[in-house]
Amino acid sequence: MQESELSQFVGGQGNRKRKKQQEKSHTPRKPGTDSNAEAVPGMHYDALSISSLQNYLLKHSEKIERARRKISCIRAYRSSI
Repeated sequence: MQESELSQFVGGQGNRKRKKQQEKSHTPRKPGTDSNAEAVPGMHYDALSISSLQNYLLKHSEKIERARRKISCIRAYRSSI
């Protein structure tokens, strides 16, 4: 083994401790709390495109919900047999 490969295995405990400390020190940020946030250029929408996107997402979520209900009914039927 070369030294670089060996150094990966030596001191593994220290790496784990550092990772745990970094995870503990990391505080999740809430969206919208950054006052210096800039708008992404080219991401302007008008009311018509926003409403059409909302309608599409609403219809899509309804389709997904119907499929989930069908699956649950099929599972209930299979378990009753």
